[in-house]
Amino acid sequence: MTNKTVNKKDALKLMGVLIVMMIVGYGLDIGVGVVTAIAGISAPFIVYSLALYIPMIAIAFLYLREKGDNLWKECGFNKIKASTFFLTILLTVVTYPMVMFTNVLSQLFVKNTMAQATDAMIGDTPVLYMIALAILAPVCEEILLRGFFP
Repeated sequence: MTNKTVNKKDALKLMGVLIVMMIVGYGLDIGVGVVTAIAGISAPFIVYSLALYIPMIAIAFLYLREKGDNLWKECGFNKIKASTFFLTILLTVVTYPMVMFTNVLSQLFVKNTMAQATDAMIGDTPVLYMIALAILAPVCEEILLRGFFP
């Protein structure tokens, strides 16, 4: 990723593209909600996530392609070393007992309403929920906020 100055005209274009992204993404997200409410069905969380993220990433990709830029290069994505990957997993496993202890300790003082809300939101698709929450959201956030709108 390079530091570049953006002139006023380009900044206004980027703001316009951001507004279009938000309208399209949130419009589709709300549209999915309306359709599922009218049909009386329950869509998995990943459907809402895809309706929100895919249009935003597609618009960013098309805009950068029109400019002649490479999305991968603009975002500054680099290969991850295997050691970094495994150290991240190790850190997650090592810190998990502290997270659990903190959760149990907090339940001594406050009622755990988050468990019921989480069960209702995840439903029968915990794997899809984790994909949407742990992969889609961070990747899209990095592309849009770190790479596309530096």
